[in-house]
Amino acid sequence: SLEYFCPDLQLVVLPHPRENKIQLAATWNSYRGKLDGRMLQGVDPLEALFFSDGIIGMASIVLYQAWLCRKPTLSYQPNLCRQDLYFLQELDDCIFVSDPIQIDAEVKKWAKDVERGIPIVSLREDFQIHEKAPEQISSLILQLV
Repeated sequence: SLEYFCPDLQLVVLPHPRENKIQLAATWNSYRGKLDGRMLQGVDPLEALFFSDGIIGMASIVLYQAWLCRKPTLSYQPNLCRQDLYFLQELDDCIFVSDPIQIDAEVKKWAKDVERGIPIVSLREDFQIHEKAPEQISSLILQLV
């Protein structure tokens, strides 16, 4: 449990839009131990990212956005079979775990990064690629018309 690694952590659970929120809330309440936190609903994931000190999740755009913003990021893909989801493993500073046996050690590393409060001095260079994407897509569409 995260309580063991960082007992002062305040955890925010952001459910996937297709997730059963009632079941997730029940799971959160039964496993949270003494951790402070709550489940968010109706919050934009990018907004939640900006007030978070670190992100743990499964393959998602929110994890990639967290990495772009230099937030401590842990991607947990237990017993991963789909090769296309290994892309997060290639990212510098993104902790990637597919072996359930390794999760405790990797969460411990992630928790140290969060506690250290790594300052975000700048966004990753990849962010600029995404920032310019709408303009580039519009330009391509206009060229086709």
